Amino acid sequence: MAKHVYIIDTCVLIHDPYAIFKFQDNDVYLPLACLDDLDNLKTSKESVGWSAREVFRVLEKFDLEELRSPKGAKLGPGLGNLFVYNHEAPLSKNEQPNIVKTNSDNALIVTCVALKTKFSRRKVAIVTKDMGLRMRAITWSCAAENYRSDLVDEADLNCVREFNISLHSDWEAITSCKKQSDGRLKISLLSTDLQKEFEKSYPNEFYIFHRGEDQQNIGLYKNDALDNIPYIKILKDNGSYKFSGITPLNQEQKMAMEIISDPGIQLVNLVGAAGVGKAQSLDSLLLSENGWVRMGDIKIGDKVAGSDGNFHNVTGVFPQGVRDMVRVIFSDGVEIECCKEHLWATKSENERNYTIKSTQEIMNSLTGHDGSKNHSIPMVKPVNFSEKEHFIDAYAMGILIAENQDKKLIPNLYKFSSITQRTELLQGLLDFGGKINTDGDIFYHTESNRLAEDVIELVNSLGGTANYKNNLINICLPKDIQPFKISDKLALIKTKIPTRYISDVVEIGQKECQCIMVDAEDHLYVTEGCVVTHNTMIALAVALKMIDDSMYDKIIFIKPLVPVGGQEIGFLPGSKDEKIMAWLGPAKDNLETLIQKKQNLSTKECSDVLKEMIDDGIIEVEAMTFLQGRSIQNAIIILDESQNISQRSGRMVVERCGKNSKVIMLGDLSQIENPYLDKWSCALAGAIHGSKPLGIAASMVLTKVERSRIASVASEIFNKRF
Repeated sequence: MAKHVYIIDTCVLIHDPYAIFKFQDNDVYLPLACLDDLDNLKTSKESVGWSAREVFRVLEKFDLEELRSPKGAKLGPGLGNLFVYNHEAPLSKNEQPNIVKTNSDNALIVTCVALKTKFSRRKVAIVTKDMGLRMRAITWSCAAENYRSDLVDEADLNCVREFNISLHSDWEAITSCKKQSDGRLKISLLSTDLQKEFEKSYPNEFYIFHRGEDQQNIGLYKNDALDNIPYIKILKDNGSYKFSGITPLNQEQKMAMEIISDPGIQLVNLVGAAGVGKAQSLDSLLLSENGWVRMGDIKIGDKVAGSDGNFHNVTGVFPQGVRDMVRVIFSDGVEIECCKEHLWATKSENERNYTIKSTQEIMNSLTGHDGSKNHSIPMVKPVNFSEKEHFIDAYAMGILIAENQDKKLIPNLYKFSSITQRTELLQGLLDFGGKINTDGDIFYHTESNRLAEDVIELVNSLGGTANYKNNLINICLPKDIQPFKISDKLALIKTKIPTRYISDVVEIGQKECQCIMVDAEDHLYVTEGCVVTHNTMIALAVALKMIDDSMYDKIIFIKPLVPVGGQEIGFLPGSKDEKIMAWLGPAKDNLETLIQKKQNLSTKECSDVLKEMIDDGIIEVEAMTFLQGRSIQNAIIILDESQNISQRSGRMVVERCGKNSKVIMLGDLSQIENPYLDKWSCALAGAIHGSKPLGIAASMVLTKVERSRIASVASEIFNKRF
């Protein structure tokens, strides 16, 4: 007799159409409601439709009479029996059958309660990937479990080992090898204890070697394919790694660059939050259509101000965890908190255009050759808030605030009004309380710190700068903003260009952070003080360098069509290519950023270069929907958001990899939008787990076939019956 009874939810079958064969010698029950669900899904053109149809193809191989019989249908040698359970059947002879389709969650619970009564001495449990159903089942005293057949163990996601070096001879061998060109250190040259440590290693696994509290080196365990000699490749310092203008800012980025750039590694799996490399603290303020909002409160679909003064959609929100933070101090007194990897568009003394730099890069070149401030940032254009209905005219309100000592703040209704209304408000303030010195500088006097803050915010939102010192606000406005209506004052103005320099960067400890992606053309958004900041991708940086070195012909960037924030690709305007480019906006953003860093071009020039590369076929963007049937030769295939696809779909992408091609799977296991997956069952987790024993794969998974070595081992990597 079978040991246990398992009732299978629809989501399990959609995730794995062959799930019924994964329960060893236990009995498997399919409620009718689950078959109804599959019937409704089978016409879908997405992957769920394929899964539903595949389940029916599997069930078609069984005798239907056996499936409904008390004994069920045998699943196979060493396996239990399969039953289709009719929860609609009457419980007694006099009852009519309930043929109205039942909610499948309720049907699973009804089935479980009935089978618990029938098999009182056996374990009866619902198997579902739906946490809500598992919780609901518990309230009905029904056991409910996650589907565990393809779950990856937490330990399998660990791609780095650490080892304390106790012997001086081992440490000397490691450090001296670091100075050699190839960095190779044969395992046989190390102590017996260290050699035993490497016996536990997988190919292409990283080691962090520690010596004392403050000394460390990083090595990558390798095995020479020709003469089977194991060795450690000792990684050089961060400065030795530079790809498309990007250098690693930490050890993890260096390790990622090492395995991506290794021509012998054909499958690379990178796990990390999208947007790693840029973050602001959760309490940082961003400028929305209705005023300031906390970074921690931003959601996909919100709008924030860009450098052009218009409001742009937030297309991605990426939690970054606790990070080491700095305070960036600007020449007009504005201060911004961000991480050292946060990106800025700045212009230094040797640059004619703004280029993208990390905060760490700015810290390393804070002053120019003469000791002056070296980095200026672009000024925001006047922010285009909507026109507001005011009971008091904006100009009159400015005069009232300037002359009335009881009015020591500017109401938000006026601060966040249209450009014309805010200009008139400032004119009222300056006509009554403003002064101009002999140099043509504009000043406003106030003893109220609160009013000073509001006036500075008003000036900043109009694209200007303002400093407050000794009760005077020194104001500089762009030439198209007229600060006065009074002609006598207006005649004294001398045109000056508002400029904002980075004065200092100070470390302030750790804070919880987040980064965002916006769909502005220059990818910039406005934060506190109307400071313009940037919102990168290591894989693309290394890939571009390998294209330049003629190692590959092109880059193919792929993203699964998983709706985020309710957006579907079918609703996007334009042709297939235009739809995909819009869907893959972050890739375009990152590519333009890398081109800008590499070639020191303007934003428009970068867009033109990217368009030319796409037209020439050097860069290709594709959706997984349009990938099937292709065999991709001599290319770097970057699969983004691979946490949102099943292991079957992951296998399909890897199988597209032709000769001399490399697959890079990227993803964030905490950002799963696919309702049928979790961090333990998605393609990215499966690839990391399944590829560990293979020397052609690395993560921070072949019998020979005629396409390519990596394609031939796709089934071995994912180890599933797809």
